[in-house]
Amino acid sequence: FEVQLRALEDVVNSITSDNRKFFEHFESDGSSVLYRHYHHQITTAALNEIAAIATAADVAVYINTSLSKMKGCMEAALEKPPVDEIIRISKALEDNDRKVDDEFKLLCNLLLNQRDGQRVHSIVTEMNNVVKLFGLRQLLLSFALGRQGDGQACDTPTLQRLGFTCVTEDEYREMVSAVELIADAALLGSWKARECQQYLSTILTAFHLSDSPEELTMLRRLLHLFAKLGSASKLWEFFEENNSYIADDGRGYSRIFVDKVDDFLGELDGEDLKILENFKTVAGWTTTVMALTQSPFAEIMSKLKVSPTIVAHLESDVRGIPFKPIETVQKDMDFITTLFQVGLSSLDSVLGQLRSIQAASCYRFDLRTGQLTLEYYDDKRKTFITWKDDQLQDFEQRLGFVQQEPKAALMNIPAKLQEIRSMKASLDILCQLHRRGHPKVVESVWAFPVGDQAASVFPPFPRKLGASATKLQQQLQDWDQKIEQAMEDNSLLRLFSVEQLQRIASHIKANRLRQLTLSIIHVIAHSIGSWNDLVTQVQGAARHCTNARSDSDWLAVACLFFQTMREFFNFQTFDAPVSTCATRIKCSTRQGDIIRLLCALFPNEPPLAHQLLWGHPAMTESTLCDFLRRASAFPSTRFVLIRSDALSPSNQQVLLRALLKDIHLQQNLSCIECGGASNSLQAASWLSCAIAEDMCANVRERDILRKWIGQEAHAFTWIHGPPCSGKTHQLQKRIRQENTLIHLAVNEQMDWKDAIAKFQTVLQNESLERIDVVIQIHFGFFRSSERESLREMLRGVDIFLFNLLVLRSLQSSDLTLLVNLPPKMAVHVTMEVSDDVVCPVGGRGEMLPVMNHVSTFVDASQCDFEPNANAMHVSKYLKAYESGTIDSLYKDQGSAVEQIAFALDVSGSMSGSRLEICKNELRKIFASQIPRDSCVRFVAFESTIRVDVASAPWSPSHKQQVESYLNSLWAGGGTSMWTALHNVITTIGATKKKAIVVALTDGEAGDESLAGTVKSALQSNPQIRILFIGVQLEPQYANIIRSHCIRSKEDELFLAGQSSDLSAAWTSVGERLTVSQQIEQAGESITPDECRRLLRKYMHLDSHHQVWTRLHQVFWIQYMYRRCGVLASSEKFNKNTHLKQFGSTTMAIMLEEVDRALENDFMVDWHSVRHEQMIYRKGVRFDDQGQQVEDYSWSLLATNPDDESDPVWKHRKELVGRLQMTIPTEQDLSRADRRVLDSYLAYGLGIPMNNLRSETSSSGRPFDFHLGSLHTLDEKKFVLTLDFVMKLLVINERVECGIPCIMEGETGVSKTALTQIYFHLKNGAKAPSKSMKALENTVRDLTKLKTDPSLQVLRTWTKMLGIFSDGELAKLSDDSRAWAVAVCSHPNLTMGKELLDHLAVDLSLNPLTHSMFQRFPLLEALTIPDRAADLLLWLVAELLRRRHEPHRSQWSFFPVNVHSAMTTTEFKEIVGDVSRIAQGIVDVGKAIESATHARAKLCIFFDEINTSSCMGLLKEIIIDRSCDGIPLPSNVVVLAACNPAREKLALYDNRKQEYGLDWVSGHYQVRPLPTSLALMKWDYGSLRPEQEREFISKRLRTVLTAETSNQYLVNTFANIIFYAHSITRQLAAEYSGDILKAKNANVSSEELSRRANSVVSLRDILRVFKLLEYLLQAPAAIKQCLFNTTSVQEDDEKLTILLLVVAVVYYFRMGVDQSHAHLNFRLKFCVLLIERCGVRMDIENVVTTAMQNVISQTTIEPGIACTRGLQENVFMVLVTLIANVPLMIVGPPGSSKTLAVTIVMENARGEFSKPSIYQAVPALKGCSYQCSRRSTSREFQEVFERAIKRQAKCIEDGNRAQFFVFMDEAGLPEEGKESLKVLHYYLEDHTKVAAKVGLVAISNHILDAAKSNRCAILMRSKPDHYELMQITEGCLGGEAFIRQLQCTIAYQKPTDTLPVPLTIATVQDGKRNDLLDMVCRIFEACMHELPHPMFPHEQAPKEFIEFLGLRDYMHMIKLLKRMTAQRK
Repeated sequence: FEVQLRALEDVVNSITSDNRKFFEHFESDGSSVLYRHYHHQITTAALNEIAAIATAADVAVYINTSLSKMKGCMEAALEKPPVDEIIRISKALEDNDRKVDDEFKLLCNLLLNQRDGQRVHSIVTEMNNVVKLFGLRQLLLSFALGRQGDGQACDTPTLQRLGFTCVTEDEYREMVSAVELIADAALLGSWKARECQQYLSTILTAFHLSDSPEELTMLRRLLHLFAKLGSASKLWEFFEENNSYIADDGRGYSRIFVDKVDDFLGELDGEDLKILENFKTVAGWTTTVMALTQSPFAEIMSKLKVSPTIVAHLESDVRGIPFKPIETVQKDMDFITTLFQVGLSSLDSVLGQLRSIQAASCYRFDLRTGQLTLEYYDDKRKTFITWKDDQLQDFEQRLGFVQQEPKAALMNIPAKLQEIRSMKASLDILCQLHRRGHPKVVESVWAFPVGDQAASVFPPFPRKLGASATKLQQQLQDWDQKIEQAMEDNSLLRLFSVEQLQRIASHIKANRLRQLTLSIIHVIAHSIGSWNDLVTQVQGAARHCTNARSDSDWLAVACLFFQTMREFFNFQTFDAPVSTCATRIKCSTRQGDIIRLLCALFPNEPPLAHQLLWGHPAMTESTLCDFLRRASAFPSTRFVLIRSDALSPSNQQVLLRALLKDIHLQQNLSCIECGGASNSLQAASWLSCAIAEDMCANVRERDILRKWIGQEAHAFTWIHGPPCSGKTHQLQKRIRQENTLIHLAVNEQMDWKDAIAKFQTVLQNESLERIDVVIQIHFGFFRSSERESLREMLRGVDIFLFNLLVLRSLQSSDLTLLVNLPPKMAVHVTMEVSDDVVCPVGGRGEMLPVMNHVSTFVDASQCDFEPNANAMHVSKYLKAYESGTIDSLYKDQGSAVEQIAFALDVSGSMSGSRLEICKNELRKIFASQIPRDSCVRFVAFESTIRVDVASAPWSPSHKQQVESYLNSLWAGGGTSMWTALHNVITTIGATKKKAIVVALTDGEAGDESLAGTVKSALQSNPQIRILFIGVQLEPQYANIIRSHCIRSKEDELFLAGQSSDLSAAWTSVGERLTVSQQIEQAGESITPDECRRLLRKYMHLDSHHQVWTRLHQVFWIQYMYRRCGVLASSEKFNKNTHLKQFGSTTMAIMLEEVDRALENDFMVDWHSVRHEQMIYRKGVRFDDQGQQVEDYSWSLLATNPDDESDPVWKHRKELVGRLQMTIPTEQDLSRADRRVLDSYLAYGLGIPMNNLRSETSSSGRPFDFHLGSLHTLDEKKFVLTLDFVMKLLVINERVECGIPCIMEGETGVSKTALTQIYFHLKNGAKAPSKSMKALENTVRDLTKLKTDPSLQVLRTWTKMLGIFSDGELAKLSDDSRAWAVAVCSHPNLTMGKELLDHLAVDLSLNPLTHSMFQRFPLLEALTIPDRAADLLLWLVAELLRRRHEPHRSQWSFFPVNVHSAMTTTEFKEIVGDVSRIAQGIVDVGKAIESATHARAKLCIFFDEINTSSCMGLLKEIIIDRSCDGIPLPSNVVVLAACNPAREKLALYDNRKQEYGLDWVSGHYQVRPLPTSLALMKWDYGSLRPEQEREFISKRLRTVLTAETSNQYLVNTFANIIFYAHSITRQLAAEYSGDILKAKNANVSSEELSRRANSVVSLRDILRVFKLLEYLLQAPAAIKQCLFNTTSVQEDDEKLTILLLVVAVVYYFRMGVDQSHAHLNFRLKFCVLLIERCGVRMDIENVVTTAMQNVISQTTIEPGIACTRGLQENVFMVLVTLIANVPLMIVGPPGSSKTLAVTIVMENARGEFSKPSIYQAVPALKGCSYQCSRRSTSREFQEVFERAIKRQAKCIEDGNRAQFFVFMDEAGLPEEGKESLKVLHYYLEDHTKVAAKVGLVAISNHILDAAKSNRCAILMRSKPDHYELMQITEGCLGGEAFIRQLQCTIAYQKPTDTLPVPLTIATVQDGKRNDLLDMVCRIFEACMHELPHPMFPHEQAPKEFIEFLGLRDYMHMIKLLKRMTAQRK
């Protein structure tokens, strides 16, 4: 390099010139690109390794000086130097921004032709290469070698540090080698220009760049990019964790990222906005680079060169350091990360929102709903945003919070707040103006735009608000004054509300005369004649308003109309003198007394609707004022305010002022006060007062009410009776379907407005003359304390009936609905109400007096049982059982009769009684005596065949056709009997089927010569049997028939002279029928009385079932009807030829089985009875025609089948033995392969199995059925036990028989899981085809779906199936429908059929919801490729939807977690939604002819129904199978579960219960069930110990799959889990016994055992397995921390994990009271577990080690004592959250519960956590909620939904964060309205939510079993002395701080002579004897109510423990610290 410089110097020195203008031009202002380039590169390169040059500055000066001399050199060589041209060129270069090489080229061109030009060119070029390389050297060293400078130590190279895979490529390694040579050369000082050229060439080749200036600049800038990213670790890690923010196509960030950033940008401002905008730019570069981490090195560089985001930055920033914003973003990443993880707080976004609102917004007023919304335009998001009332309220509050902040000073927030308040006030006034009919406020939607840009942003407003709230208020006052003046002028207007007057005016303008007449009829009811006359008169009055209809407001129209009405009508009613009556009338609360008083006040005519007003607390002031003004306007009319004491205090004051002001009101207004409650009128002693009892002494209210109503008593029916007495049956029997029916189902939350709306709809029919109203009152059970609520509900019913029947006017409380009945319209009311509803509150006459006085009463319990078709059918089999004919053997006559032909003689000789006898008997035969599966032909003949009904199956339609012909027949004509018979016989003979020809004739025939043809035909068809029934047959004709037609015993001739003879003749056919056909034929003669006798006998209603209700009886019939159907379909029974007493034995077993199903014992205790279940296997057989028909067989399954000690069971086994059936033994039922259990369950449920084969029982006899396996159970990981099988069979029997199924059992015993698996099994279908299964797998396996996911699915699917060749694929366009059409048109595919089959498989699919399939029949559509393609695309879309919403795929099971906050509306919506789905399944089944759809059943499962406040509605849904009077679809099954009612047992009743001592929760907070529901519940029970052990063993085999061969380990694990479970129950029973003993309570041992059983359940066992599975597969860091090992290989390590899991589930839930050794249940638990299991490790040591390991890696702030309690809290919070197990921490205040949650959240920050266990767990983020006694279920739902939404978003974004709900003080709402019940829904695994979130709830006392059983429990009791000392030292700052304190006090015991000094910290004789120790002991003594440690004769006052707690102690210690520090 030195040589080259000297050569250049020689050249320059040899050229001299005086003209220096060229270089002066560049040097004068330093604008030369060349100069700047060299100066910058050399000075920054620090070329100190060049030996000949000392500093970089010297080099710059040297080169600059040398080049300055070139001008002289050039002029010396040229004759005429082109100076001017050079200056011009250089100026042009500068103007055009030429680069460095351009100036070099210029110099070279100038010197090229000189004598040394070539040499100069070479030197300059080589110098340029050296300088270029030096400019890149530092960046290359960092990029390739990880060095920051020469000679420095190496760090990780950039690409390797960022995780690029290209670092292993040869090309990359060559580039690194070149950079290493550059580094070595620099260190050695051996730079050579040619070597530099070689190095640069190698590097440029590796980067795929040329040596052009542009490419070199690009290289330098890309190296800068990698250098910046390499040092921005937080930025890089952010996108690594959130890879969903990277676009799939590698083009920067994804749409998800853009949406999220745009959301933030729309809400931020100021510096935060700048940070996020800067971050968005940097994110584009970072994600572009990150998307290439797996790409080759060459591809990386080529893509980065053309990246739009990178190129745009480089073009915009030419002169600065490229990519410098990355450094700024790196500094802000903590803020950005928090922002993306947590989101914006509401206060952060409010100013940005305000700015947008001020620019362009619009308030919208909806006057119909009273809603105010604010819509504004977000310019950053380019979208409109709408806020409703609650969001606007939140915005207003947030504005108030931030208005004092400095950055909000210029935004005029107070003005905006005032604007919002003004808008709210305007809304209220506008609503009043609209409601009161102001002519300028007719429209219901108004707008008020705000902002300069509002006019351009929002569309034109139809109604724009232009007045302020003040002006609107003035308009309202003016309008009210106008209305008031109009009413003063025309008093008739006061008879109507303003709303009613507006409707009247609208009817007048629209000329709706009928509606107009109905609108006013309620005030003129006493003055009208006929309806037609009234309409005519109203029409005449309306004509006078014609001119006012179009241009006048409603008030003017109404005034004119009523002015005319006053002239048309005689309103004497309003002018008649009113009798004197007291203003105040005191009455009782009984509704009967109120009605009686009204009868006394209106003795002659009923009151009109406007004369009465029922007071209630929610009444508006305007309603009351309108009524008072009306009364004042008509002083001669009696007005009554009923229940005036029920008005609100403000309304009572309004009433009092009105009475004081208006003397007329004191004369004509009567205020009825009910109940004697204090009210404002009591203070008005000047008001007259009366007693209702005195006024009603002689009132006969029954006669008065009937006169008022004016209808006969039969029009009103009151059906009553005790619960379950058949009231609903009596109701349905009396409903006349041909009449218009209004069904009102009244429940606890009845909305009478809905009832009025039903009347409004019905009355639109003008031709209607009668309405039938059905009222069913469904109320739940009310406790004594709730009787007043019941009275209010019944009062509402009676008021409705009074308005309907007496006033004939119905009006909603909000005055929006008014319905008046026409005067002559009949109203029939049928009401059903149970006696247990009205009797507790005074009886029917007291609470429902209106119906009581006018109704005909029907006591359902006294009505005879009316057998229906099912009962009659059952009685047939009962009669056969009674008579013994059920044991008849089948007379095998070959194949069954297939055809029957009746030939009836209708000739003239049959006239008179002969034909009538035949017709009557044929009707009886046709009614029920035709054998099933027979085809019937009917022929009537005379001289010819008059009627010939072709042979057809005996269906109802065919029967109807035959009977219609039979009824139309008459006698007449000749007789061609033999011709007709020959025709019939030959026709049947051609079919070759067995048949019977029945001829009914008197024998007289005119074609006797043809008798031989009949004989020949019979001989040719031996399968035909002929039966002649001679009607009054003469002997000669009988002989002819015998000689020609009676061949053998097959043919018969009966001489039937009478009707009975004819019937007997036909009955003889029954000898050839099957057994069930014989039974059913013989039973046709059973009368209803005989049916009732049989049912009563076999129900044992006169013996041990005397208490059975009618509901029991109905369900007994339904059970037996199913069993009789089984007998009728059984080949074994119907064609029994040798088994004696087979039928009677089977029936005896069935009767016993049904009795057990409805026994009370069965409902009390599941385990108290032996469970036996008949298994009815539904098979198929082929009949004689080759058709498949049902064929039932049965067997018996029982628990404890080998028990011989029970005589009843022994007898039952003998009966089963007679039937030659095999009962599985205990050995069979406990087989490890589970085939016996699977098979009997499958046959009982009627579902298919796998691997069927015949097997033999352990008893040596073959099983009654082939055995198989249910693989579905294994797929669902469901552990099947015998107990579960029996319960599933019980559920199935109730479902199949239509019996309500209500399970009562302890919490956590798998009631929900069992029900869910039942419907999964029942609705199972065959597997889909391979291609459709491949389609489902394709959707599931695709991880990232791009813009058209359907296209990607179809492409992948078709390639997988190999449908198309490569050439065919290339021809398909990028359109999903084109692909679908191509698939469905492929000749080798039957896609239509496969789609059809798939719809039959997947019942959750309902294509009929698609509009296209509603227009086209589905079967036809599938034959058209285009339609099939549409269905295929629809199917793909459905599968994709399921992929993102997996919970939606659970289509058949709809669990409803019932709680007290659920309203009737919610229940109705749930039932309605399921009903629509059920109907959709039916529709699809019909469309595709799918039997699977026809069999499918959907389940609504109401869990914990006895927590509901809508028990009446649930009773209607479950028992009556209707919802709001609408029947449920037949394929919807409603099941329910409940917990037993059990009160809480607590050791303490006061504040001491908050000390965490009560750890046993065996109680449930539930309501009593209504009687009808209670009768239908059955005891589900809890698992017995042996069943729990069986469950544990079977479940362990699925968890320890790799260790199943190690039987010892499996047994050890099973023993530990089982004994931990049972020991917990044992200790719970012990503790409960201690409580009962302390309270002297008398509770049976059985009840104590049941309470203990509820403490733990199957949920705890499942929780063990969930934690065990998680910890066995946990990350190494977690295992290292908890178990000091990274892998779990040895048995001891696995045992340690199990013990820790047992501790989490069982050990920590135990109560610990250190002051009482017998209450240390944790110690007892450890001792018992070691004794029973023989484990080598102590669970306490395992727990302590794990907790200390966790706490050692947890960062805890100074001043926090690391106590045992804090360690337990932190440990349990961490473990349960990472395993997603709900946790409840129970302990006294101050036990570090909330602190532990805070500590875990601060430490668990995911990848941002400090190196510890917390780095291995996801970031834990809580959604907090502070509970209170007023907390509602809705609030709990909202916090859970918010957490679920955030969790789902994290999952979608690929974020590892785990959200959980943190509920503080969860015990506060416990005693309210059961609001915490809503938690059950979110804590169950079967819940259909978008994402599962955790729960940490803290409480001061244990919650009820239903809630505590769903969580892991951590009990924290009062701290012991050691822990209290830890707390004390922690509050003081630790031992180091304590030693610095100097504080001494002295105390003196009574026995001491001198005071004893105590210092802060001293140790005497190895024991603490200091002040802190003594303070702790004194506090302990107070807490435990023990004597004073220093003064034993003194004890803490009782108030101490009632008032003070641990927090008070800690505050005292901290105060001591502050005081001591101040003294120091």
